[in-house]
This record gives sequence, structure tokens and C-alpha cells, in this order.
Amino acid sequence: MLDPRLPPPLPPGRRRGFSPGLLTRILTVAAGTVVLIGAVAISFVVFVAVLAVLLVFGIYLWWKTRPIRRQLEERLNAQRAAGADAARGETIEGEVIRKRESGPGER
Repeated sequence: MLDPRLPPPLPPGRRRGFSPGLLTRILTVAAGTVVLIGAVAISFVVFVAVLAVLLVFGIYLWWKTRPIRRQLEERLNAQRAAGADAARGETIEGEVIRKRESGPGER
């Protein structure tokens, strides 16, 4: 009768602490290498696809905002021209003196 506290017996031809043979080790390394190369290839394809989508979106956004950028540039140039004409030849010097009001408890 088998003691339930002991591990079950092994099938015939198998030993405890069985180590795989050389062919099994080679096939395991080969399979792992193939899986690793496949994962790298898939991640590269996904990276390139995401990069292409971002590039297309960026070009589209740049193209659609051209009129707004032109308007901003024209306004900025107009402001620079108006500011340069108004400030040309004038020097303003001054001093600001501000009286500080003291509250209760301050002297």
C-alpha cells in the first residue's frame, strides 16, 4: 500500500532529477531565440507604424495652421513697426515712490 505522505511513484524509465538531453537543450535555445527575434521584429514594425501616423498627423496640423501663423506674423510685424515708430527718439525716465500704509500693530 502507498503511503499518502510520500510523493507518487514515477513512471517506468524516469528518474528523479531528470535533466534534459543535449538535443532538448539545443531546441529550447533555438525556440527561445526565434521567439525573441520575432518579438523584436513585431515591436519594430509597431514603432515604425506609430511614427508614420504621428508624422502624417504633424504634417496635416502644420498645413492646416498656415493661415493662422501668417496672421500672427503679420500682427507681430505691425506691432513691432508701430512700437518702433512711437518710441523712436524719446527717453522716459522716472522714479516710483509708493507710500506704504501701516495697519494696526505696525509702526
